[in-house]
Amino acid sequence: MKKQFLLFAIAFFFQLAGYAQKNAQAKIDSLLTQYKNAKEDTLKIRLLAEVMDAYIYFKPQEGLNYQGAAMQLAQKANWPIGTAKIKEDGQFWPARQRR
Repeated sequence: MKKQFLLFAIAFFFQLAGYAQKNAQAKIDSLLTQYKNAKEDTLKIRLLAEVMDAYIYFKPQEGLNYQGAAMQLAQKANWPIGTAKIKEDGQFWPARQRR
């Protein structure tokens, strides 16, 4: 009985992991579409920060690619809060990449 439960739990976990990645990718696609249609303002920076956050669990390196663009936009907009948010979000990425 315990073996069956364990096998069921493992199968269920892998199914959820695959579902979560599909949902995260759909969210990222939606955010990037919004980003392309947004004006050059703080909204673009916030959208890129959300893309970074969405990538952190399954493609950390891909998420880091958006950090540079977000930092440039925040500095160009002279928005210190946005710059601080991007720096804060980015500080956790090296730990994620080591896994």
